[in-house]
Amino acid sequence: NAFLFSGLTSINVADGNERFMSVDGVLFDKDMKTIVLYPVGNPATSYTIPEGVMSIGNSAFYSCKGLTSVTIPASVTSIGEAAFGYCDGLTSVTIPEGVTSIGNQAFYYCKGLTVVTIPAREISYGTGVYDWCSNVADVYCYADLPVTEDQIANFNGVLTGYMQYKKTKFHVKGDVEAWINTFPDANVTFVGDLDTGINSIAADGKASGSISNLVGQRINGIQKGINIVDGKKVMVK
Repeated sequence: NAFLFSGLTSINVADGNERFMSVDGVLFDKDMKTIVLYPVGNPATSYTIPEGVMSIGNSAFYSCKGLTSVTIPASVTSIGEAAFGYCDGLTSVTIPEGVTSIGNQAFYYCKGLTVVTIPAREISYGTGVYDWCSNVADVYCYADLPVTEDQIANFNGVLTGYMQYKKTKFHVKGDVEAWINTFPDANVTFVGDLDTGINSIAADGKASGSISNLVGQRINGIQKGINIVDGKKVMVK
């Protein structure tokens, strides 16, 4: 991408462009289904990807070192290769329930990353998704234990980045011994303390009160998956 290391603080698109559009200086495709590029020189420390965006493009946030928080909406289904590579400032990431694929080294070298939350649904992972995220302390994995050979091989895309760092606690639900036996060479510490603890299910996607994600970040509205509403876990289908 020609603009990756340009230091641009804003990207603007001329009216009538048939392929791209710009919203608040951020580049999207014309239909606003893909976020193409966040300007690396933008001084903001947080960014919320607009609801309705379905794809985070390859290298979309690459080397945006000033960002400490990026909120990914429930509409996103794919995260591209190196999408958040070298985002040193990011401290946590919550993968929404709707995501079905995460590309190679999507969070490569995110040195500030300490907490990762993985949703319950099965995701297709690239290789080294979290390579060199050397300060990850806790991974909260709501996914079921992979059982087929393909699922196990796929899940290694998650574990690869943590296998160098034995200090990482990989919180799982269910039988922790089964996780240990399935991934005997993983250098993470599997901890079987993750109960969904869901207090209620909101099938209509509606809830009121103080809403946050699983790592305590305030969000504007309830999302698919598990939310914290007034201190209680609420599942939205």
